[in-house]
Amino acid sequence: MRKLVIAMLVSLIAALATPALAGEVNKWRVPGHCPYAPSREAALDETRLRIGLRNLGLTGRDIDTAVAATRTNGEMRDLVDGERFDAQLYCGARVIRNVEVAFSPGQNRTAERWRITLADGSQIEITRPDACNNVSVVFIRRPRPKPPCYRIPMKYTRNAQVTYRTASVLQAAGRWNTSEEQAFMYPNAPYAFVSVHIDVTDAEMADMIADECFGYGDMTGFHRQVDYCGEFCIEGSYPNPGILNALATRRTYPVTLPAREPDGSFRIPLANGEGYLSLPLRYAARFVLPCVEVVPYHLTLEQFTAWRSVSHFDVVTAEQGRFSLTVNHREEGDIVLVNRQRAVRRLYGEMQF
Repeated sequence: MRKLVIAMLVSLIAALATPALAGEVNKWRVPGHCPYAPSREAALDETRLRIGLRNLGLTGRDIDTAVAATRTNGEMRDLVDGERFDAQLYCGARVIRNVEVAFSPGQNRTAERWRITLADGSQIEITRPDACNNVSVVFIRRPRPKPPCYRIPMKYTRNAQVTYRTASVLQAAGRWNTSEEQAFMYPNAPYAFVSVHIDVTDAEMADMIADECFGYGDMTGFHRQVDYCGEFCIEGSYPNPGILNALATRRTYPVTLPAREPDGSFRIPLANGEGYLSLPLRYAARFVLPCVEVVPYHLTLEQFTAWRSVSHFDVVTAEQGRFSLTVNHREEGDIVLVNRQRAVRRLYGEMQF
């Protein structure tokens, strides 16, 4: 089998949109030490406040919205040790980033606060402490919406045999690939090993596994790290055409495999033999061949009685993927495989590929 070698280039983006996220935390221990304004009225003066909000990172319509909001009284509350501000105005017009409240007992904690919705739908909180009128801002970061992904359900409970406690032989052979978290949290769960072969190029494979949709889920949670068959899977060959032809004569719903072996290969362990493979939507309409390890047994096909099988394989056709994209959208955004035909499981001979 041609081993798949994947070279991935990982780029780390160092530049952050808000400077408050980049620096060290500044402990705010002495309120009133260097006030932004001598009074509430001076702190909220429109001309002064506009300049201050611009220094804090607001622009255009958002400054107009914030100034208008502060014309009414805000909610009075006490500052709590440990709460943070992305930026704070102090000493007249200066800005300090990453401010964390760390007051001593007895210090004045009363503050006035406004929550404001900006033009893009995001929100900020503006706080004016009584002790110093140091106008401070927190940018409320909305959680990123979960991307829609494509799930291929898998259920191989009868193939779940090996547990972490009994995997020393597999480990020695380089065939045990479940995560440390899985092994630690679920040491007695039996695993089924599934080798997934997907029709993608090497470049597409690198793109696919870099996507946050890529991974697999089972009773132990969602995992992104997989092992690649060039290093960890049993060596062997693509299914023999003669075996496939012999099988086709015995099956009601034959499936034609691609003439060549799919380029993308990786291996996943499913706790209790049940879970799903998750892919980016743009790879839904690809041919996918999951191969499930079994206890070796001899084939009973004519002309192949001397061969043995170590796997079963299932087939997800590109046509099934395209059909799923149009009919099975879930509320949370995921799309799950819809089988337009009866599920087809095939066995194949001699060695897993």
